[in-house]
Amino acid sequence: MSRSEPDTLRRRRKRLRDTLLAAADWIVPPAVFRSLTYYRPAELAFRIRNGAVLASNAALRNRHAGERCFILANGPSVNQQNIRPLAHETVISVSKGYHHPDFRTVRPRYHCVPQITYGNMIPEMTVAWFREMDAALPPETELFLASQEYELVQQNRLFPERTVRYLCPGQRYFAKKPAAIPDLTGLVPRAESVPVMALIIALYMGFARSYLLGVEHDWFVSKRYDYFFDRSAVPWKDAGVNSDGTMDNKLLNDLPHVHRLWTQYAALDALARANDAEIFNATAGGMLDVFPRVRFEDIVSRSDARSRAARG
Repeated sequence: MSRSEPDTLRRRRKRLRDTLLAAADWIVPPAVFRSLTYYRPAELAFRIRNGAVLASNAALRNRHAGERCFILANGPSVNQQNIRPLAHETVISVSKGYHHPDFRTVRPRYHCVPQITYGNMIPEMTVAWFREMDAALPPETELFLASQEYELVQQNRLFPERTVRYLCPGQRYFAKKPAAIPDLTGLVPRAESVPVMALIIALYMGFARSYLLGVEHDWFVSKRYDYFFDRSAVPWKDAGVNSDGTMDNKLLNDLPHVHRLWTQYAALDALARANDAEIFNATAGGMLDVFPRVRFEDIVSRSDARSRAARG
């Protein structure tokens, strides 16, 4: 079988599924249709087959109750900030974040990778990336992957010495007013962006304050999609992004995704507040306006001052 054949089969299955869903939308009452299409079949099957894998996430519940964390994303604004003070904080990094020159100083406690889009990557590329990641992450860093990658990891014996946890994004969307923090031992909503995934994990672990760094989300205005590291380090092609990081998308095409993403952040903000937690945006610039803005330098400098005072 050629490498392109699985992608062709996936596209055919998607067209068939879309056709069936469109037909069902005419036949089934809207409320029933929404309920039937809320869960993603592949993830629901994983939950049934591999419940024990997800059950191990129960050890994370409220592990960091009352503490604070910093979610270090990969936006270019990170290059404007001195992240070395994060060495004394609990950090959740994402994707290719280990390319930062201060990564080994910061030593993130957790690292998140969103569900892989295999239209942009092939399994062999993912295996190579995961091996590079395993070598770059500190030994104590716990890794979060999507359940879709479970078989790939097992078959290729990846991360043999590392704690790897899986999230099962089997819910197609966030409820506008979530009743409870998503339970990592079951199905969770599919994240539109990896910081959303990291925030779900942070809330489940009980962090009282979460600070976002490197989360610009301004591609729909700047028409660029960049990282704090050189694009040559990225093995995949971001959808709609040219090799130089520029984007040709029209705003009309970007707005539905922006709306879904902002809606997820708004749901997380409401969920945090309902559970006596707070989310702050400490990114230098960017368009994300859901969370209160704070200056990263002020947060870490106050922490340093308290530490010095405690030491006398």
